[in-house]
Amino acid sequence: MGLAYSEVDFIAKLIPEKLGITLEEALKLEPRLPELMENDPKIASLLETAIKLEGLTRHASIHAAGVIISDRPLSEHCPFTKATKARLLFNST
Repeated sequence: MGLAYSEVDFIAKLIPEKLGITLEEALKLEPRLPELMENDPKIASLLETAIKLEGLTRHASIHAAGVIISDRPLSEHCPFTKATKARLLFNST
């Protein structure tokens, strides 16, 4: 995005250290963030993109001990992907 590591690091350190904080909350709690967005289009683009990406799944993974018990098809609760080495085992009774 054309930003130096030092710029991104500075912005990241402005986000309050509050467990589970969202970027929207950070913008309300830290007045320097909206000010930076207003003064620098690159920073505005960075934070606007980050807000859109926040909360999205980062990657697919397999949990070694995951068990889901459901009265409806599992595809209604969680995503599936074709596994190469692992097997999905389930009991449909």
